[in-house]
Amino acid sequence: MDIPLQTIILMNPNGTIQIATQPWFKGKKVMKCYNCQSNIIFEGKYNQIKCTKCMTINQVPVIK
Repeated sequence: MDIPLQTIILMNPNGTIQIATQPWFKGKKVMKCYNCQSNIIFEGKYNQIKCTKCMTINQVPVIK
């Protein structure tokens, strides 16, 4: 899914909070980790993404 035009608050792997806005993420995708529910931001076409918080391998859903 594309990131909506809004401010996003992220928790970094070290526990700090980061406020992000749309232009920085332009062209990138976001998904929630299936295990810890943290946001994973990535670009490109991948089948699997590793969560940086809990190290779980997540399958990227195929959107047609």
